[in-house]
Amino acid sequence: MEQLKDFEESLHLYYETDDIDTNQWGELYSKSNTTFNHNIISLSEGMIDYNDFISDYLISNYDLLLDNVIEYFRENQIKNLMDYGSDKDEGLTPISSLYKELMAKLNIKYASVYTEDVSDGKYLTTITFKNDIEIKVDTSAWNGIKVVAENMESICENYKSLKTDLKGNINKNDIENDISYC
Repeated sequence: MEQLKDFEESLHLYYETDDIDTNQWGELYSKSNTTFNHNIISLSEGMIDYNDFISDYLISNYDLLLDNVIEYFRENQIKNLMDYGSDKDEGLTPISSLYKELMAKLNIKYASVYTEDVSDGKYLTTITFKNDIEIKVDTSAWNGIKVVAENMESICENYKSLKTDLKGNINKNDIENDISYC
């Protein structure tokens, strides 16, 4: 929803006000230094095609995911996941809690998260969404920011494809309301 508001505001500034203009190099800028989305305007004016727009949008989503994971690691003083384990490991923080907190930060709604041991230092986390849809991600004790961000991206991508596959089987709003970020 936030992205949609950003698109609407950017298009409003471009088409309905005199705030966004083009400089001598053909670049868009805001006369009042208001932040706006260049890509939605470029798409609406035919300067980029839909595939380029979606490609740039996905990259920025990964960057946002990465920023959130970096912030989480910094706030919790985490270098790697050596102090994390399965939900049954005593004395270790469950990896499930890490994914729960990250999904909460990104406003991703889930039904449950469970992490189990696969082998020494390797774990499988199962995220269950409404309607018993499951996504599984692998995590290892020596993993850090990059792998966790990639796992979060995988969660988003897999859930998006599940939404597409299930459109005819359940109420579309039920799924779309599950995950507002991805």
